[in-house]
Amino acid sequence: MTEDAGQEKTAQRRSAKVSSLKTALGLLLLTTLPLLIGHLLLDVSFLNPWGLLTFLLAFIVILFYLLKRQRKPRPVSTLFFWTEVQKDLDASAPFQKLRRQLLLALQLFILALLTYALGKPVLAFQRRDATSTLLIIDVSSSMQTMESDRRTRLEVARSLAVDRINAMNSGDRMMIVTVGSAARALQPWTEYKEVLLRSVRKITIEEGKTRLDEALLLAAATLRSRAATENLELVVLSDGATEDLQGNLDLPEKVVFQKIGESNDNLAITQLNVQTSDEEAPKHSLFTTVENFSSRERTVTLSARRFEKLLGARKVTLGPGESRSTLFRLGSVESGPIRVELSALNEKAKLDDLALDNRAFAVIPPAAKSEVLVLSKDPELFERAIAADERIVMKVIPSYDAEKAAGARLIIFDQVPIPEVLPPVPCLFIMPPNLEGRLSWGDSFGPGIVNSWNRDYERMIYVDPSTLAIRRARQIVLGETGLSLMEVDGKAVSAAFYDRDIEHIVLGFALRESNWPLHLSFPIFLRNVVTSALNQGRDGHPYQVEVGEPLPIRLPRSDLGVEVTNPKGDIVKVVARDGLAFFPGTKESGVYKVSQADGDSFFAVNLFDRRESNIAPKLRLKVGRRLHEAREESVQKQIFRPILALALLVLLVEFAVWKYRL
Repeated sequence: MTEDAGQEKTAQRRSAKVSSLKTALGLLLLTTLPLLIGHLLLDVSFLNPWGLLTFLLAFIVILFYLLKRQRKPRPVSTLFFWTEVQKDLDASAPFQKLRRQLLLALQLFILALLTYALGKPVLAFQRRDATSTLLIIDVSSSMQTMESDRRTRLEVARSLAVDRINAMNSGDRMMIVTVGSAARALQPWTEYKEVLLRSVRKITIEEGKTRLDEALLLAAATLRSRAATENLELVVLSDGATEDLQGNLDLPEKVVFQKIGESNDNLAITQLNVQTSDEEAPKHSLFTTVENFSSRERTVTLSARRFEKLLGARKVTLGPGESRSTLFRLGSVESGPIRVELSALNEKAKLDDLALDNRAFAVIPPAAKSEVLVLSKDPELFERAIAADERIVMKVIPSYDAEKAAGARLIIFDQVPIPEVLPPVPCLFIMPPNLEGRLSWGDSFGPGIVNSWNRDYERMIYVDPSTLAIRRARQIVLGETGLSLMEVDGKAVSAAFYDRDIEHIVLGFALRESNWPLHLSFPIFLRNVVTSALNQGRDGHPYQVEVGEPLPIRLPRSDLGVEVTNPKGDIVKVVARDGLAFFPGTKESGVYKVSQADGDSFFAVNLFDRRESNIAPKLRLKVGRRLHEAREESVQKQIFRPILALALLVLLVEFAVWKYRL
């Protein structure tokens, strides 16, 4: 009888072991089945497959449930309701039969989730071979646009860049270039993800235009130096606020233009000019242009202030794509900075999705007589347009003398040789005999009529030379630095060029060889040239520049320096060389102060770029003859964080089950 009982207990133990093994395998399968199904359906891969070995801890968890608990003796009235306990106490083995328990299932599921997360799973919509990727990230003004998810476009671009970095496989390399008012190599080639991620976190907005042409030139030069056997790709994260790029660049076969943003709701101040009347007590006016880039009609308030004093306000209604100019007659206003801004009729309402171009700044120049020198045998051509301005003293001299020219604000050379060293002030050169070295002369031609001109150039505002007939002219060959202003059948007859960051204008025909002095466009052009020259501070700096442009400051002596205070209040010391100092820090719009020993002056920095203000993202990027359509390219995205969050949630459920004995 004892022998039979022993055999029965042995059989029971064997049956319990088999049952426990089946139960353990069933629980393991049940807790991992959802993850296995998701893995197969979503095409998930692991960046750290060794992390999956963590699931071996499941056997330790099961072992805890197999071990018998040590129970303390307690006297009870009967063992009738304690038969299972009695069997457990009677057994001599340290293990017990594994039972199906909710707590065990939840704990195994938590372990499965943690194991899955440690494997660093990624969703691989498109698998990429190991590549060298040059990543261009747009940081220009339009990337400040706020999207519907309350993120700026730069934040969206940073997020996409992080996804690409995290999706890099072994052997992948990446270089990061940012592009705003200039292209900068932010991070050289590296395969270390943490280094790349730190670089991306440092990226901030850089106010100004999108100089994507500079970034692509840098990309072409950089990728050309890579080994021919490498798998190269160029990725551009941008809203495409740039013009079509000319010239065929040596770019890799794979160029990805990933469009950033969706919004197009924006209004902008695209132009702001100060005009001063020709009176003894000058009166000032502000000409402001506002443009609606959104797809709906907008009514806004346009106001002008000097510091915090309100000078005037207008209600402006604009249809979709419409622009409107507004005049503020300020009267006799003290010189200094002026702020013009757009605001919603309801002050608490949001105006648009890009706040940067809702403000613009200008400077009222101090009342002072300015000298304009004219070197001409026919000075009466200029008298009516120049000498009538009470702000100007026109002085005719027979030849150029640097000492006599000191203090002049503009010099006109009419068929007079250009000095070997150009004056440090704006000049107008009319049919000079020696153009070579700056621009160059082409062939002579004529007669002809101007049929094309640069309407966006500041000196050509309100100038319509369509009736300008020229008897004899010479074509101006622009080279790399020249800008065409007027053309006859594609041949430039007027151009602008820079020397030491001072702008000069050239006419390729004599005034007497044309009918221009007889037309209204000529005095308007001269008035624009004079006004632009007068819009230079006392220190020779312009009163207004675009964001990102260096500011030239002319000084009477080479050993002098100046201090420039930016809109944030930071002071930068600038040292002059050869009587000219350059301040490169115009990185944000606002009013800057130039301080010297003899007093202070101001200049304004504005965006004034229609491409940046037109925030509707572009659907294509044209580089030379190649057209790159915008696309949403899927990349591997790590999903371990949501899995960890799910594991934490299940852990809370497990605690609730244990606490309340569910």
